[in-house]
Amino acid sequence: NSLHLSYFIPSLFVLYIAFYPIVASITVLPGSLAYYLCVTYVFLLAFYFALVFLSSFSFNPVSWVMTAVGIFCSHLWYGIKFIQGLFARKAPCEYIGKDHPNE
Repeated sequence: NSLHLSYFIPSLFVLYIAFYPIVASITVLPGSLAYYLCVTYVFLLAFYFALVFLSSFSFNPVSWVMTAVGIFCSHLWYGIKFIQGLFARKAPCEYIGKDHPNE
């Protein structure tokens, strides 16, 4: 199941955020590929944050901001752990010899 594209999206987001400083550190000349990558990065990141804030709307500003931060952090954490799981030799249940840890 985890090989469907929808499961990879948070991981791609993590890689996207991680590699942006490398792209941004290249001398960016208008019209160059790096320039278009930087512009695209900023646009997509702004679009992502707009969607997060719109989807977490609340009339309570504290709740709104905390929910938006929680969504962002959960996307990052899922992406990081998914990448870690792709490179793991064994699934966590294989270490303990059970399918479910509470059994």
